[in-house]
Amino acid sequence: MNIIVNDIDDHNDHTMNDYRFNLLPPFRAMIVNHVASHVSKLFTKLNERYNKKHSPKGQMEMYKGTALALFINLVEQKTEDVIAAGFFKEAMIKTIVEHVTELLPIDVQENILVLFSNAKFSLMKDIMVYLAHAENFEEYKAFIKDPTTFAKTWITKLTNDVMFERKGNVETKYADLANSRVHKIFCHLLESIHEANENCSQLGQSNVKQWIDYFLKHVGEYNYLPLSNDILIHVQSRKVSDIGNFTKMLLDDLKDTESIVLRTFQTTTASTVQWNESPIPKIMNRLWGCEAKCMFCYEPCKNTDRDHISLGFPHQCIQHRPKGIRGFSWYRTDKLLVDFCNYSVSTDSKYKWNKDDEREEWKYYKDYKKFHPDWDILPSSDVSRYWMWVVCKYQQEFAKMYGVKLPDIPVNWWTITKEQAIESISITS
Repeated sequence: MNIIVNDIDDHNDHTMNDYRFNLLPPFRAMIVNHVASHVSKLFTKLNERYNKKHSPKGQMEMYKGTALALFINLVEQKTEDVIAAGFFKEAMIKTIVEHVTELLPIDVQENILVLFSNAKFSLMKDIMVYLAHAENFEEYKAFIKDPTTFAKTWITKLTNDVMFERKGNVETKYADLANSRVHKIFCHLLESIHEANENCSQLGQSNVKQWIDYFLKHVGEYNYLPLSNDILIHVQSRKVSDIGNFTKMLLDDLKDTESIVLRTFQTTTASTVQWNESPIPKIMNRLWGCEAKCMFCYEPCKNTDRDHISLGFPHQCIQHRPKGIRGFSWYRTDKLLVDFCNYSVSTDSKYKWNKDDEREEWKYYKDYKKFHPDWDILPSSDVSRYWMWVVCKYQQEFAKMYGVKLPDIPVNWWTITKEQAIESISITS
């Protein structure tokens, strides 16, 4: 709620916008009430999901399967060895699926990060190329107004496409990552089962509890699976008559157990995946970082470290844009501005956030440090051919968006093709 209140206050202060209206208290109350209603439903849903899994009732639901299996086994008069082996298999499936599910977000994160060799620059470049090909002004508008949210949405879709796209009979990348984890676990599991059996044989022990102790000791030494006595409590409670036979049944069923685990991940899709912790926030933190954008042109800060200001590094941009993209227009003609802000800071040009507000004083662009000390805009005549092309292509839409007149666009801007605009991003340094 504080975020909403602060954003409304920032809007009404007009330090980062030139809107000609304020948001009144009734509107603030309406928004807060709407968000509170949504958040209440969300947290109720999350709480229900948690209780379903961890509450006494939820645990009882999970135990139903075990109790049913026990009943079926007794009815079919299966031996204690078979019953114990069945419970061991169920415990391994549940534990391995949960463990791999917890680890997969890390694998997904690393696989997405390697796609962007130059971090934020690579991500912004890919987004800009996508926007150029999409030729949808509404998407440009969303990226200009809130680049962080747009980038997060774009990364989320990319992650889903990369992880869950299925080509023919080839497994998804998500299933492939899970397969790698699962295979290593089952290789260790095979060793642990053999080790437990050998220890019991050498010491002449035939108690299943002792077998489990040796098994858990070996698992703990290699630390490949979070197992405990509690997880195997139903196995320990059985009166296994032949440890050798019990071990053989586990080994014979190991491949089937692995197949069942793998099938869980092979059938997972973008719409059914349930992340214990979504990889998107960490991907965004590594790739995007700082969420600030230039106050004059809305170009995002290039820093990927959210704390770069406290470390003594100011906000900077890889490139800047024509100020009209942010909504600036000439005072007397009301025509959209095409000057780049990195050029304006080297001139005696002035600006106002709200040019119709007679109480607001005009300020020199070159004095921006007085009002925005955390920003560093290098005076330069460098221009972005990409954003020059965007202004030419969407001048009508920008004028309508900000309620101003069409810009006076330099003749040479019109010669820039889409291909040249895209190519110019690659050579930006």
